[in-house]
Amino acid sequence: MNTIGSKIKAIRIEHQLNQIDFSKALGISQGRLSEIEKDKNKPSAETLIEMKRKMNVDLNWLLDNDYGFDNFQMIKTLLQGMSSEDLEEVREFIKFKRSRR
Repeated sequence: MNTIGSKIKAIRIEHQLNQIDFSKALGISQGRLSEIEKDKNKPSAETLIEMKRKMNVDLNWLLDNDYGFDNFQMIKTLLQGMSSEDLEEVREFIKFKRSRR
């Protein structure tokens, strides 16, 4: 998950929005959003600004293609807004995975 389209799709899913609602929030059509998520088109600067403003997206992360940075930031984005119980489950899972090395 390193393309801008896949990152935008992950942001949409993280906010639990379908394409119609997410595209309305950004001021673009659902078809345009679909093309962006499939990497057929790139988002405009205006769309990126709306995403930063309305979805609190780190544009440096969104536009960065470094795999290590991408994975860290994606995990950070996915963890935002999780309940303390869910975060504890994630911590336990990470401990488990590290113990299996």
